[in-house]
Amino acid sequence: MAESSTLNSIKPQQTQQNDEDYMGDLTKFIPTQNSQPSKPPKKIPKKPINSSFQPPNKKPKSQINWQEQKRVEKERKQLEEDQKTLENLTSEIPESNTGFKMLKQMGYTPGSGLGKAGRVDPAKARLRRERERAEKAREKAVRETRGVEELVEEFGVRQRMQWRVKRVLGSFWKAKDVLDRLENRDVVVVLSSNLKEQREQLLIDELVVHFFHVPDDFPLT
Repeated sequence: MAESSTLNSIKPQQTQQNDEDYMGDLTKFIPTQNSQPSKPPKKIPKKPINSSFQPPNKKPKSQINWQEQKRVEKERKQLEEDQKTLENLTSEIPESNTGFKMLKQMGYTPGSGLGKAGRVDPAKARLRRERERAEKAREKAVRETRGVEELVEEFGVRQRMQWRVKRVLGSFWKAKDVLDRLENRDVVVVLSSNLKEQREQLLIDELVVHFFHVPDDFPLT
């Protein structure tokens, strides 16, 4: 009986210890917290968006606009040359000039007139631009083209005139042969085909020269 009482007294103590150990083990599952407060994350400043931003070109401008640069350089040189020419025209000839020295040796005095007209001021020069030369060349080409067109048209008219004259002469010779046969006339001279063609060609040439005033060296056939 004493042993049973001791066993009964030991069991509640063991169960109590087991309960305490079970509750104590829960602390293992709770995460530990740092004593120091956590620092807030740093904010990265955003760059302002530029609306006028343009992507860079793949090719440099020197390769893209080389024709434009060449044109600008040519215009700049032309302008400098024109300015220099105008300055030389408006400025007086210095006495150190070789031509001026030769004139003085020939008896010329500064301020006196030259020639019969007594010209004192130099003749005014006008700068010719490439556009003016191109315009004159274009007008010349137009005139030549019109001249060629007129010659072609005149040649066509002459060809048609020759064809009509040949038809008229052919009808004339046929009618003449018929009349000779009807009147029982003997044909004294019998013209061969070659002679007849030559005679017709001579008549055609005479008619063309009469109507068109063709120069002597113009080929009619």
